[in-house]
Amino acid sequence: MSANNYYLLYLSFFLLLSQSAKSQICNPSSQEQLDVNEVDARLLNNGVWRDQFKGYVVPRPDPGEDSVSAILAGGIWIGGMDDAGNLKMSRQTYYSQESSYWPGPIENSSGLAGDCSFWDKHFKVYGAEIDLLRADFADNGVIDDIIPNSLLGWPGRGNSHFASINGFSLPDQDLAPFYDQDNDNIYDPESGDYPILGLEGCNLEMQYADQMVWYILNDISTLPLDSLGLEVQVMAYAFTRSDLEYSTFYTYDVINKVGGNLNQVYFGQFVDPELGCWENDYVGCDPGRSMTVVYNAEATDPDCQYFSGSVSLGYGNEVPLIGFDFLKGPTDDQGNNLPMTASITYLPGGGPSGFPSTDAEFYGYMTGTWRDGSPVEYGGNGYQQGTYPTTFMYPDDPTDAVGWSECSAGNNLTGRTFVMSTGPFSMPQGTHKEITVGVVFVPDVPHPCPSFSLIQQADDIVQAQFDDCFGSGILSGNKDQLGQVNPLDKIQLVPNPVSYDGVIQITNLPSNSIVDFCTLEGRPIHRMKNEVYTEGETLVWDLKTDLGRPIASGLYFLRVRSGDYERVLKLSVF
Repeated sequence: MSANNYYLLYLSFFLLLSQSAKSQICNPSSQEQLDVNEVDARLLNNGVWRDQFKGYVVPRPDPGEDSVSAILAGGIWIGGMDDAGNLKMSRQTYYSQESSYWPGPIENSSGLAGDCSFWDKHFKVYGAEIDLLRADFADNGVIDDIIPNSLLGWPGRGNSHFASINGFSLPDQDLAPFYDQDNDNIYDPESGDYPILGLEGCNLEMQYADQMVWYILNDISTLPLDSLGLEVQVMAYAFTRSDLEYSTFYTYDVINKVGGNLNQVYFGQFVDPELGCWENDYVGCDPGRSMTVVYNAEATDPDCQYFSGSVSLGYGNEVPLIGFDFLKGPTDDQGNNLPMTASITYLPGGGPSGFPSTDAEFYGYMTGTWRDGSPVEYGGNGYQQGTYPTTFMYPDDPTDAVGWSECSAGNNLTGRTFVMSTGPFSMPQGTHKEITVGVVFVPDVPHPCPSFSLIQQADDIVQAQFDDCFGSGILSGNKDQLGQVNPLDKIQLVPNPVSYDGVIQITNLPSNSIVDFCTLEGRPIHRMKNEVYTEGETLVWDLKTDLGRPIASGLYFLRVRSGDYERVLKLSVF
């Protein structure tokens, strides 16, 4: 995509689409950061979007360092046929264009969308907060400590605290998942309930990550009226563990609330990658792993011109790979989880292999046809090669000189956009499908025409962890490894409590420890690193944030990580 096109997109950044009388009009603006590990991902209500300051930043820089983004935009496409054979399509590309999704649930009692202006928000919690609540409840069956607003305001069914925290009431229906301590189907953290990921087939009690962001969308708020009638509940999450520190996860629970029977349905993950400089990206795929991969066309990744005179920072001499994997696809009509069934790379602009504009063109890309209806064909740029149809573009390793990759094809350098999809499947009204996409990143891979072996190895680890519910259902990073002593058990805070104008010492830290001080709401305020181990090593904190501002009195917690271990400690400041 050209710099001029980027500029035009930003001029219309919050374009308000016409809405039907069925819904409340709002101008969605909520954004949240998924930033607990080496990724700092900016989440909007219906996708990821980069600006000059935030995007999908990886690796996450230390304070004061420059941020390099790996993704410009991302969104979901869903298309299918009704019983009469009419195509219905919902899609999200850039935040200001082609948006079919709006914040809010479809309320069971009315079949109408919830108030968009109320639901224009994200709900964010930390695993460390859940750890503290669980420990508090476990000692005597009662919550004695202050419960963070993030847990009090979680949109779990029947939450009596929700309105006082968020300013509006919940509909009486299942929304954000939670562990129900007393099995009353009502979320109440004062009874020991807490948020979970809600993944199918995993241990509910231990099913939470180190950071989780939940939000909800529907496609019935926007004209035209022939929407699919879907509610999409999104859970974005990440872990601090060393084997997952460069990965993020996105689970979509797609519910057919009011759409009638839907057939020949496809689900697509749209991505406009920006691996540093946006001008020199190439795309490939690994069909066997259900993964699409973005790499660099050149040996180095320079800074390049962005919009309105700004600069898009490159990765320089340390060029990475980033992969997008359907870790779990929807089930087909026989109950089998579908893999990635297409990966189509197209170019911004017009022409038969350009940007789609009609429902048929969006649906065609998910099923493997170009805008003019012709099939994608093996070789070259995939358009009318005179070979044979395929739904997987550039499926071979870039090191394979006789295979089909963007390297072997010698494609021109410009922006790249792709959609990876899975289907077909059926969705009768009242049914749902759970789909999880993982984003995997490997820093500093030799370019140009890099081997995919390192991203494949990283993806295999991520897939295995997902399949094992991230460790037999034990998700939060501070859980002790079975049969092993946690090397963080010796850590102490001295003094604790501490005066707001004093200093705190963190003693007995192992090597390569990372210490994050957080508010009760889970917001990180200061990070420290202990790179070299010395017996009895001590770090000292002056109770100031990363911006040099003194903290207020109150209760805080610190999260200490070393390798695969994590420990959470409380800190009282008076």
